[in-house]
Amino acid sequence: MTATVNGGSGPDGPGERGPMKAGGTAHSVAPDAVQEALEAAAASPPSAVSGEDPEWWPAGGEGAARRFASGHPMLTGSLVLEDVMALPQGQLVEALELLERVLSWARAQQARGIHRLQQLVEDELSFFDRTDPQLAFRAAASEVGALLCLPPLTAQRLMAESQTLAADCPETLARLEDGRLTYGQAQAVARVVAGLGGEDRERVEQMMLGKAKDLTAAQLERIGRRHRDALLTEAQLARQHRQARAERSVWLRPEPEGMVQLSAFLPAAQGQGIYGMLTTAARGEQAAGDPRTLNQLRADIFTALLTGDPQCSPPVEGAGRSDGQEHPGARPGPTAARPTGETRCEVMVLLTAETLLGLSGQPAELNGYGSISPETARALVESASHLTALLTDSLHGEVLAVGARRRVPDSVKRWLQARDGTCRFPGCSAGTVAAEIDHTVPYTQGGSTDHRNLACLCRKHHRLKTLGFWRARQPEPGYLIWTSPTGRTYLTEPQLILQRGREEPEPAPF
Repeated sequence: MTATVNGGSGPDGPGERGPMKAGGTAHSVAPDAVQEALEAAAASPPSAVSGEDPEWWPAGGEGAARRFASGHPMLTGSLVLEDVMALPQGQLVEALELLERVLSWARAQQARGIHRLQQLVEDELSFFDRTDPQLAFRAAASEVGALLCLPPLTAQRLMAESQTLAADCPETLARLEDGRLTYGQAQAVARVVAGLGGEDRERVEQMMLGKAKDLTAAQLERIGRRHRDALLTEAQLARQHRQARAERSVWLRPEPEGMVQLSAFLPAAQGQGIYGMLTTAARGEQAAGDPRTLNQLRADIFTALLTGDPQCSPPVEGAGRSDGQEHPGARPGPTAARPTGETRCEVMVLLTAETLLGLSGQPAELNGYGSISPETARALVESASHLTALLTDSLHGEVLAVGARRRVPDSVKRWLQARDGTCRFPGCSAGTVAAEIDHTVPYTQGGSTDHRNLACLCRKHHRLKTLGFWRARQPEPGYLIWTSPTGRTYLTEPQLILQRGREEPEPAPF
């Protein structure tokens, strides 16, 4: 089987269609014996279905609409897209949304197909008296991995998610097929509900589907895990967290241009603490006049601390510049990236007094991450330098006071950091430790300095709002409705929604 491409330089000359053989690229040729074997296999595929591979057919010259025709009996019809380069802004945004819906539909069909493939493999193995589900899973995953050019672990993850969607989450799969969910959102649902029983799985799935609009996959997964963890007993949650901690590891992945990516899988509190300390030290260097960017300083400080050699990195080229050119004030080597004394940072943990005293198994909240087990939260509190109390109205969930004998601006800021968790711009997950406090209605326009009119925004999104590209309003404390430059609206909800008495938090009031 060969794949044909349009508009390239193939064997038939520029602009003609030429075959791209399996096992090579358009510019490399496999040894003759291998090439002949590949061509023979392609000439008689082990399938009753035959036809051309999908190809793009230009409907005309440059600037014309594009039509996708599969040329395969299993895919009928065609999809026509107007020339995107000629669309005005409003129609272009709409076209991008429609294309995402097409991708969601294709992913839903793929999930069903992968699930069906595993069923067929299980049936085949049962014919030979081999009924091991894990063997069927691995066998099907190896087929999917080879077919889609995926590494083994990636193929197995795709298999597991497809099985959960097709077998356990029919409504999520239906919404994915209709284009009402992105594939990333559907993956988030599948990951969160995996392993839950019937009623709990359906309850968490319905909650996540109701919250999915305007949320990124990561934001939706955080909300889902918080809701799922609330359904578990303290012993179950602690056991899950201990099992996850047993998988902690560090790995290295080569990158181009002489770089590598060093990653670590750590308990959330430790990981956030390390990142916070690197950020605190990096901001200190910037305050002292270091021209390097925050990311460059984090990396240099990290390297210096682990190697013990502050001169271990090469001279800082392009310090503080995104174009790779050297900043006029750049200094050689990370000499400033050497923290002196003890570097401290804040890790905010939110938990009820009942959980702290062991009277409740309600999960705690690690600010900017999500829910953690009560066991982990109590251990963090034992080493905390200070505690801050939130006094609330148990009937309405309204914040009455923050802290004890603190100046109002500081106390309000701490409450906003706890309430918002991350930058409140749609899709942003930047933490609130370094966030700026924004008046939703500007102070110069009569906006009050009150938590009902304040929200945390990272520096870049605060600037977008200040310059008027995006507009926001806060009809209820913590609920922000954003309007984009094209007039579309997006709702972002607070991370921390205080419960009214013992009732469940109410949905957004609009």
